Amino acid sequence: MSDDRNAARRAAAAERMRRKGSHMTDEDTEPFDNPMVKLNLEGFEDDECEEEHSPTSWHEMTTTLGISLISNDNYTCRHSQPDSGYALDPERWTEYSIHTMDPDNLELTLEFFEEDLSDHVVQGDDRPGHVGTACLLSSSFFESGKNPGIITLPIMSRNSRHTIGKLRVDYIIIRPIEGLACDMSNSYTKYWKARTALDVGHRGAGSSSHLAKHTKIRENTIASFKSAASHGAAFVEFDVHLSKDHIPIVYHDLTCCISMKKKNDKDSMELFEIPVKELSFDQLQLLKIFQALPENVGFNIEIKWLCQLRDGSWEGNLSTYFDMNLFVDVILKCVLQNAGKRRIVFSSFDADICIMVRQKQNKYPILFLTQGHSEVYPEMMDIRCRTTSFAVSFAQSEGLLGINVHTEDLLRNLSRIKEIKSKGLVVFCWGDDTNDHENRRKLREYGIDGLIYDRGNSKIEEACEMYARAANMFKMAKNWSAAGNAFCQAAKLHMQLQSKHDSATSFVDAGNAYKKADPQAVTHFARVVLLQGRFTIAAKHHITIAEIYESELVDIEKAIAHYEQAADYYKGEESNSSANKCLLKVASYGAQLEQYQKAIEIYEQVATNTMDNPLLKYSAKEYFFKAALCHFIVDELNAKLAVEKYEEMFPAFSDSRECKLLKKLLEAHEEQNSEAFTEAVKEFDSVSRLDQWLTTMLLRIKKTIQGDAGDLK
Repeated sequence: MSDDRNAARRAAAAERMRRKGSHMTDEDTEPFDNPMVKLNLEGFEDDECEEEHSPTSWHEMTTTLGISLISNDNYTCRHSQPDSGYALDPERWTEYSIHTMDPDNLELTLEFFEEDLSDHVVQGDDRPGHVGTACLLSSSFFESGKNPGIITLPIMSRNSRHTIGKLRVDYIIIRPIEGLACDMSNSYTKYWKARTALDVGHRGAGSSSHLAKHTKIRENTIASFKSAASHGAAFVEFDVHLSKDHIPIVYHDLTCCISMKKKNDKDSMELFEIPVKELSFDQLQLLKIFQALPENVGFNIEIKWLCQLRDGSWEGNLSTYFDMNLFVDVILKCVLQNAGKRRIVFSSFDADICIMVRQKQNKYPILFLTQGHSEVYPEMMDIRCRTTSFAVSFAQSEGLLGINVHTEDLLRNLSRIKEIKSKGLVVFCWGDDTNDHENRRKLREYGIDGLIYDRGNSKIEEACEMYARAANMFKMAKNWSAAGNAFCQAAKLHMQLQSKHDSATSFVDAGNAYKKADPQAVTHFARVVLLQGRFTIAAKHHITIAEIYESELVDIEKAIAHYEQAADYYKGEESNSSANKCLLKVASYGAQLEQYQKAIEIYEQVATNTMDNPLLKYSAKEYFFKAALCHFIVDELNAKLAVEKYEEMFPAFSDSRECKLLKKLLEAHEEQNSEAFTEAVKEFDSVSRLDQWLTTMLLRIKKTIQGDAGDLK
């Protein structure tokens, strides 16, 4: 890379510095607690470069400072500081965020003040309480070669050159991803659609370590992810980190065990624990999962990073890892280039990883993983990870989508779910306790947004699979009744497991099988709908029922009823576009059954909804046209008034061919001139072909002209 490109990349960096606290001592001064600290920034540059900068470039190089004070109770974000700064509190996370286009040329000065001041000190001092200063050049962060890293600074006394204490600074440097342009296209970083709780398959179909006695599918495999999706999981959850050759791989642990034979002893095996980051191997790559799974399956991607425990030890006995910027950039690039329309949610136990993902891209959301108070897992070193309350404050301060909480902690007080959601955060949960059916029921009842759990294979589940296999064998033999019976048995067993989605799917399969032998078996589809807890899926099943009544049973009134029910379910999910499609079916059939008022109301409603949408507004003229034709069949005067109303509501309707045709037809009808009526229709049809519905409606209108033979030729 050229020097110019290097300079541009580093100039675009955004530095973030974190301080956990400080300790100050001095033999000549009595120690004091909770000092106040203020950070000052100053830029400097070489005289040689001073003339090279234009006023525009100086404007672009503006440096900003943000201060976040995060605690269990709340968070505060500021862009200014009091004269004496803020107190360093061991129970609070103090974070300074420096955004700069010139990260190498900053001088950071931290000034320390006493919190409790005597009167004579205040009266006789131009800087009351100022006791010392610590200085740091921003270039020191880059020279250390570590990111994230820790720097320890001496605190120099104000009145002498003596060291009166030390300051520990934890920092990370966040650089933009090279080649990625964040634009104004769709951003889902804070978007979450209200819906029933999502089922998320933990490592696909579940952790192999927990299900080793039962499962036939290993965790974190394509087969596992496909199994979870086929059992109704809206998302699959998996862990991603990097191999030695910087390839994003799907693997849960930071280390893996390798068995090796001794050179001179063929029977003896030795087990070695090797860090995954030191291996180059053909593990399951993230890219392959994007290619293997359908886009309707969402990905909850946990970005794996080293965790330090409260006792000072590190997860996997690793204390060094990749550069965090490189690590996150490789994973984000892979996702951004291959995700397509797939729903993606990132998550991580590392707070700094969450911040990086949030700041480096503006498309996908991230959840902060926290274990809270746990009797199962040891406490983390990072104060932001220790309690659910602290995690909430952190997520709010950084603009994250929400938090992913250990179920053990949530079950102690389920009302916290609503409390967290009231703060604008999404709440997922994880952990072994989520595998229990009763716990999942309680969590859903209190409004949890997502449940990450394993799907173990009990005897009942194995029986379900056997019935499903038998049903498919019957289908191959075209024994439709037997296939339907087997699917029904599988559905009943799924109900015992409280798996409504799987039960509904089995009933769908049963209905399809019975339909081959007896179309009246549509009643099985009706049962499916009663089992559904998800409006969108229920709506799709109602559409399936309606289509059977349309094409095979030829019962249009029942088809209308199911299309109406589907529209209601879609409205419940705020899927107005899908609801409108169902309503238009109702209007079309309603008009054919001479239910003109119902058809008019629907066409007007859909037209009104679409005319304000830039992408759909041109469809409004079609719906107003059809509504006017329904008016016309009932009464000519009503049709005239309707056309005037539609022109006023939607001015573009006046210039449309549909509106001009309506006016010609009204004039011909008023004059009882069937030839003029037919000529106007022919002229319109020569440009825009009339479909069967329009032809039927126009014939009905033409028949009201006295002495007309009743055709459009």
